[in-house]
Amino acid sequence: MSDAPSTRSVADGKPVVLMISTGGGVSEAILDCLAAYRDRLTIVGTTTDPTAIGASDCDVCVPVAPVTVEDEFIRDIGEVLQVFRPQIAFPCRDADLVGLARLKTSRSEGAEALLVGSMALATAMNDKLPMVAFARRCGLPFASTAHTEVEALDLVRRHGFPLIAKPRQGSGSKGVYVLLSDSHLESCLNRGGFVFQPYIDPPADLIERLPDTRLGLPFEQSGGLDRFVAIRGLSGRSGELLNAIKVDVVNQFGRPFRLTRRPLDAVDSQIAEAVAGTLFEEDYVGAFALQGRVDRTGTLTYFEMLTRIGGGTAGFVPLGCNQPRLLVEMFAGIELPETTAQASVVEWRSVPRPRAERSTT
Repeated sequence: MSDAPSTRSVADGKPVVLMISTGGGVSEAILDCLAAYRDRLTIVGTTTDPTAIGASDCDVCVPVAPVTVEDEFIRDIGEVLQVFRPQIAFPCRDADLVGLARLKTSRSEGAEALLVGSMALATAMNDKLPMVAFARRCGLPFASTAHTEVEALDLVRRHGFPLIAKPRQGSGSKGVYVLLSDSHLESCLNRGGFVFQPYIDPPADLIERLPDTRLGLPFEQSGGLDRFVAIRGLSGRSGELLNAIKVDVVNQFGRPFRLTRRPLDAVDSQIAEAVAGTLFEEDYVGAFALQGRVDRTGTLTYFEMLTRIGGGTAGFVPLGCNQPRLLVEMFAGIELPETTAQASVVEWRSVPRPRAERSTT
């Protein structure tokens, strides 16, 4: 960091957008969403591996210590904030949230740009067990969730199979299993580190068409298609709800495949407003996403909550929901015009972004 170029030479007066931990699906999604505005912004990224794919997509990419060495990671990110003075800083991995929240609570120079909230919120968003408690605090009708063996057996007694087993840390479908039997549940309990939920409204022929495996079936391979409802929004600077959208999502092998915009009803709006307000109580201004399924009784029950930009974010842009653009506008105090007409249905397409020679610091 000591050899980093000055803010003036890097940004040349343009707002600076920082992406922490580039090179994965989230940073790619943010770049896709901001592709039309690259001439108006300076994109700075951090990475533990400057040679990784995607690191060169930033205007500047700064090597930092891994989050597993938390004190050094916090020190390095603090230096990046001081040198480049970003108007907004996007976390790109759940694992970074606790360290970044610690940096923000220290009131270090530039830390107000970090899209994280309190330590309690960061912990909840990085661990599904406290996440469930936080979601219920928001008033969400949330899926029954078990962690211990006693709780899991009670879940089976009340709901039966199939169940969903999710790693406590992580997001998306990686490491998520569909459990079809007592032996699957026993294997996951023996391995540890999972939470368990009912599989809400599974396909009628799920068990018949899926092969058996020792731990269950990897969720991203469970027949290819997965359907759920997503509500996305922003918690504003006063805790107000901004840019809320409701979408029917069809994932194919763990990636967004088809998105269909649906109207927000009064209950949806009330829930989203409560979430935005509760997040603000935890010093969080930024994006959030809720995921749920409608069961056969017509009840929308949520099973996941996120408070950062997700890897599928770029797919929502044609639906009129470009969260990175709106957040840059909010934090940088600039206007970035909408560049796409609003559609009601979109099949997943990655937005091309310019590829050019970028400097690596």
